[in-house]
Amino acid sequence: MRLELKAIKYAKFMSQETPCYEGKIYVDGKFFATAINEGQGGPDAFHRNLNYKGDWNAKFKEIDAFFARLPKLDSEYFPDGMEQTLEIWCGKQLDRQLAKRDLYRLFKTKILYTRNGGLTMYTTGFENNARIKVREPSATILNDLPFEEALAIYMGENV
Repeated sequence: MRLELKAIKYAKFMSQETPCYEGKIYVDGKFFATAINEGQGGPDAFHRNLNYKGDWNAKFKEIDAFFARLPKLDSEYFPDGMEQTLEIWCGKQLDRQLAKRDLYRLFKTKILYTRNGGLTMYTTGFENNARIKVREPSATILNDLPFEEALAIYMGENV
């Protein structure tokens, strides 16, 4: 099963306790449902695509079963781990989309690199990649990496 969250709309100004967003969920390339969170602390709502061909409820149960088979996530609140759900997956996709947007913006004016296990950035007018490499030979400059690899480091997935 291939899941995608597309056409994500995020409203930071309306996000109070949870992110306020809307996105379209695609299952195996077909528009399945719209995920919505109003940003006021409640759970995500999933509105079915009325034009979806097939048994929508059966497919939703299949998606739930898919996430139930995945390993539990580490959690400080649940000693045995937290089960993965479509809602958690949507939240991760939103986080990834927002991080992509931020990283694209940062790359326009900053040089980002790892140093001592952390992330450092400089304005491009004052530094350049060669000067950073001389000063920090072990540094990994994110601007020089393929975007997806740089994004993983930026999000803390490979640090």
